[in-house]
Amino acid sequence: MENSIQSDFDYSVLLTVLVPILFYLIILILAVFLIMNTIRFFKRRALIDTEILKNLEEIKAQTQKSDKKS
Repeated sequence: MENSIQSDFDYSVLLTVLVPILFYLIILILAVFLIMNTIRFFKRRALIDTEILKNLEEIKAQTQKSDKKS
């Protein structure tokens, strides 16, 4: 008697289980990646905004000094 388990193994069952799992895993990884990049972007944006505001205050102070002199 031959070993019918190995010769008759149906790969379609394996594929119908693995393909959706891999699909959702890829979507989950993509979502985490996008969330991390969004968080990084807004942290960087906050730092850049504070630098811009500081530069604008310096420019404002300089223009006020030059207006008072003239």
